Amino acid sequence: MGRRTFSREFKLEAVKLVRDRGVAVAQACRDLEIAESVLRRWMRETEAEPRHAFPGHGQVKPEQQEIDRLRQEVAKLKAERDILKKAAAYFARLIADHGVTRSMSRSGNVWDNAAMESFFSSLKTERLARKIHRTRDAARAEVFDDIERFYNPGRRHSPIGYLSPVAFERLASSG
Repeated sequence: MGRRTFSREFKLEAVKLVRDRGVAVAQACRDLEIAESVLRRWMRETEAEPRHAFPGHGQVKPEQQEIDRLRQEVAKLKAERDILKKAAAYFARLIADHGVTRSMSRSGNVWDNAAMESFFSSLKTERLARKIHRTRDAARAEVFDDIERFYNPGRRHSPIGYLSPVAFERLASSG
């Protein structure tokens, strides 16, 4: 015979039977077919905080709700991490199969990626900050517009003598 479980309501009614109706603990236990130690424990739990007694079957304490929420969030983050690890391994295998060499420096050395970091920083702060796009296509169009109509033809870049990429290419091709 397995362990019996009782609902929150059953536990509260059993306690009320003893406290409110004056039934002896021993008699209530015989009638309900439960051990005296179980009923006495239920009585102690309801004395401490009646509204929060038996949180597993009814009202859950705020602290327990927060713990449960955090556990769910940790599980979700672990799943995301595992997906990213698998994606990174797949990507590494894919580029190796095609003979591509990855260009990544050690942790903390960002120089080989500095140009792209600068570009994305400018894109986010100058053009896309506080904008919400309804679709992915709308976001793509906005990024394309920024690159082709502003970033390349007009925005000056310090690594190429404060010229725009279009002006720099013109200068390079004419000279």
